[in-house]
Amino acid sequence: MASRSKDAKTVPSQSGPPAQAADTGFVLLEAIYTVSELKRRLGWSDATLRAARRRGLRVMRSGKRAYVAGNDFYEFLRREDGD
Repeated sequence: MASRSKDAKTVPSQSGPPAQAADTGFVLLEAIYTVSELKRRLGWSDATLRAARRRGLRVMRSGKRAYVAGNDFYEFLRREDGD
């Protein structure tokens, strides 16, 4: 077995899920998110989501699952901002 030199660099493994912090706060226009994923990305609580829904955030349902389209989220933000 060959010995490693002191200057040899190791590359971290790329297996496993990506770090959660990398996608926190980002919502893509063309993506569709589960409600739980959207809440995680935005750091929203259940109460914050309920309030957003009352103010017009569109949530789509398929069976027992609920989804929010990225473009619907941005439209909601635009309306909230008054533009």
